[in-house]
Order: sequence, then C-alpha cells, then structure tokens
Amino acid sequence: RSGPTIGRLGSAFSSLDMRPVLLLAFLAIASGVRFIGRRNFLCCAVGCHSAHVLSAVPAIAAPTAVLGSEAAATVAAPRPKVAAWPGVEYLEPVYELKLSIDALALGVSDSAKWPAIAYRLKKFFGGPLSEQYYFRGLSQQYSNAVKYDEVVDSLVEADKATRQQAMEDALGGLRRLKELLEAKQQPSPAAVAAEARAAQEGIARWLLLAPVADVAEAYALVRAVGAADADRDGRLSPPEIATLPERQRKEWKARVDLVGE
Repeated sequence: RSGPTIGRLGSAFSSLDMRPVLLLAFLAIASGVRFIGRRNFLCCAVGCHSAHVLSAVPAIAAPTAVLGSEAAATVAAPRPKVAAWPGVEYLEPVYELKLSIDALALGVSDSAKWPAIAYRLKKFFGGPLSEQYYFRGLSQQYSNAVKYDEVVDSLVEADKATRQQAMEDALGGLRRLKELLEAKQQPSPAAVAAEARAAQEGIARWLLLAPVADVAEAYALVRAVGAADADRDGRLSPPEIATLPERQRKEWKARVDLVGE
C-alpha cells in the first residue's frame, strides 16, 4: 500500500509543539496507518456495508441531527474569518471515519455484534502507531492548513482548539465504548448506545466546523470512489480511476498523495 512519506508530511508539522501525542500522530500518518478504507473495516465487523450506511444516513443532515443543544452552541460560537480552507483530500478520510462511526452506532443495537466491535476497537486503539493517532494527526494537520484572515490570535487558537476537541470527543466516545465492551460485566445496551452516540456527536461537530460545501464534496468523493471500485478490493486501479469525473480524479490523487490509499 502506498502512503505518504515522512519528508512529504514533515513540513506540515514543522510549526507544531511535538509533544508525545502529536509525535505519535505524525508517525501514524507518515506510516500510512488507516482506520478504514473504502471497504470500511468497521462496517464489515458490525455487518453493515458502506453502501447501507450511505443510504441510511443523510450526507449533510446527519452531523446536525446528532448534535445536542450544548454541542450545537459550541459550533455556533464566534469564529475567526478564514481566507482559504484546506482541500477536500483532508476531509475525505474524516468523512470515512464518520461512516464507520455511523455504522458502529447502527451495529451496537445488536449485542451479538459486540465482540466483533470490541475486537476492531482494540486494534484501533492498540500500540504507539495505532489508528487513533492517525485521526488526531489528520485533524491537527487540517487545522494547521487553514489560512486565517484574522489578526486576533485568541480567536484563531480557540478555533483550532474547538476543532481538535471535537475529534478528541469522537475518539473518547470510541475509547469508552471499547472499555465497556471489554469489561467482565456485560454493559447495558443504553450505556453502549450512549458512547456510540457520543462518538457520532464528536465527529459531527468536527465536520460542522468545515465549510458545508467542502463536506458535501467529500461525501460526493466517498460515493464516487466507492462506485468506481468495481472489483471491491478497496483500491482504485488506473481503469477504475478513469471512470471518475476529472474533478474527482484530481481530488482522489490529492488524497492519495496526502495519506495514501
């Protein structure tokens, strides 16, 4: 599997305070670590295919639908003006994560699927280069790529912190769900569902902090790439890539250049 090189991503992290968690995030991205591909591992684990999730969860309405009043107020808080947003290549993997979390939220309603979900979450959080750091790093990288048209440093830092906290909340919900499913005493279905919903809410807030048009474009790219993957091997061959419209071919190339397939 092709993936980004350390050199290619090094400049993106040059301005970061390389604390341990950020260093691990950088290494995870540089190693091409992925939680989900177009086949969506978590969907397979819970018995929900990506196509099912795509049809069951509205593209743009879904993030708003899962927000509580407090979270919605956070998204609506004053934000700095932005001169330029990062490309869709940053959003497409996060939208794939959203689909995995949506699949998980559907799957946890069936307790027979809990062992498979627990196993997948254990892999997600396991080790210093685990997939949790991939998404932490990608979120940080997206924030660093935003070009702010704002001189109020406090607003800029608050905006970055709000975005990163949304990702942390999504990952926190998944971690607590993992701990519930690994406990010796079987958890209540309500507790399991609550943590899955917390993960949904976190990733919804993250996406709502990006331009609606960009999120819609990321969703369209996920759908187009899934449709182009005729042999369902999770990769796009040159003939499969050729079936994409020119705009989405460019977006997919940028995404592969950034994080690999």
